Amino acid sequence: MKTLIEIIDETVEFYSNPENRSFIINDRGNIECLYKGPDGKTCAFGRILTKVGLGKVSYFENKTAGNLIRGVLDINDMKEEYKEHFDNIDFWDDLQALHDKSIHWNESYGLSEEGKVKVNFLKEMYKLK
Repeated sequence: MKTLIEIIDETVEFYSNPENRSFIINDRGNIECLYKGPDGKTCAFGRILTKVGLGKVSYFENKTAGNLIRGVLDINDMKEEYKEHFDNIDFWDDLQALHDKSIHWNESYGLSEEGKVKVNFLKEMYKLK
């Protein structure tokens, strides 16, 4: 099982590379994150789900991770190394918010200054959980 800090760190490492980010430009011209995009890339929450779990959430792109846990997913929809934290709805919502907001990421690579502040805040908040 991974700790919450390890999950934050791996998320930052993975999404620091813009090529790994999953999004589309919607009809209004805004960036919209996808749990699983048409190119097969997944978002911060989508990447911790099994194939079955991803299939379930593909119909609920406008729902938060927490809402998906409350009403759509069950623990077996999460990959084994993350299951211990299935019920930590606030954490998954916070992780998704870190990933979703472009202000947290540099266009070329890595976290922006705002992103570094957010990551440090999340690590402090979740270090004992």
